[in-house]
Amino acid sequence: MLSLLPYFLSFLLPALAFLAVTPNGLTHWTGPVVVFLLFPAISGFIPARKKVAKDHIGFSLLLWAQVPIQIALVIYSLHEVSIRGLTFWQFLPLAVSVALSTGGIGITVAHELVHRASKVERGLGLGLLSIVNYMHYRIEHIYGHHKNVGTPEDPSSARANESIYLFWLRVLPMSVRSAWLIESGRMKSQGWKRLSIHNRMIHYFFVELVLNILAFGLWGEVAWEFYVTQSLIAVLALEAINYIEHYGLTRAHLPEGGFERIASKHSWDTENRFTNSMLFNLGMHSHHHLRPLVKYDALTPDEVAPKLPGGYSLMLLLALIPPLWKRVMGRRIP
Repeated sequence: MLSLLPYFLSFLLPALAFLAVTPNGLTHWTGPVVVFLLFPAISGFIPARKKVAKDHIGFSLLLWAQVPIQIALVIYSLHEVSIRGLTFWQFLPLAVSVALSTGGIGITVAHELVHRASKVERGLGLGLLSIVNYMHYRIEHIYGHHKNVGTPEDPSSARANESIYLFWLRVLPMSVRSAWLIESGRMKSQGWKRLSIHNRMIHYFFVELVLNILAFGLWGEVAWEFYVTQSLIAVLALEAINYIEHYGLTRAHLPEGGFERIASKHSWDTENRFTNSMLFNLGMHSHHHLRPLVKYDALTPDEVAPKLPGGYSLMLLLALIPPLWKRVMGRRIP
């Protein structure tokens, strides 16, 4: 049971977001201040994990618990923004604090759940993706990214010398396009028309449309603007992690066509214990790509994988400053 304790750090960001939303609570800037200043400062003092935890139902319970917490956070935020009459510039820092929870923790949990064999757990993962308007991620990530990582066909693999801002502009529309093409291929293989009730992309779009209509109808225009803003920031946070995890790593083109097999060298790992405890071992990314069905508590560091010089908070801060990012990461690309 003691092996569960580090992962309780995952509740820190939603707790801080709730405090940021609460009237007379902490400043609206709580999330960004903690993530970009406090986390990088303290994460380096926590040693890397040495042992693999034993499988236990508690590891899944920690994931499941995040679903109602993240949903409650969004609903509470919409209510508070509505009754307090906040303007866009007033709620923007609050949206960042909430999005660091719905994106940093919520989408990370969704990522773990959509890989699970259980339909219920996959449904919970889609529920978390729905509150950030990014349900197509399930299709693109499972059937696109894991197949095409490190190739030009993968929108989520950042090219060497590509800034995070150009990456964002490319990945957002291309991930939707990739998911649509993947789903269209599935529809064709099943003998169904592209625009039919069986198309999951249409299901996802409908769910997201309903949630946006509810946000607007129940809490008003400003609250809906907040909902869309936190969704966008949460998605940018997700794609920023993708940027960091695969920056500049490519799979070689084979003479006979196609690309070399996915290997440890095609994902950046971080053994930063603070990052991995808070984000359910997301930093052990090479193992995840080699064995996508392995649960987060069984992921292990990979000795061969290229290593990031810090945890995700520090790396994200560097990525937002492209010249500094290129100086730090350019010489590390294998």
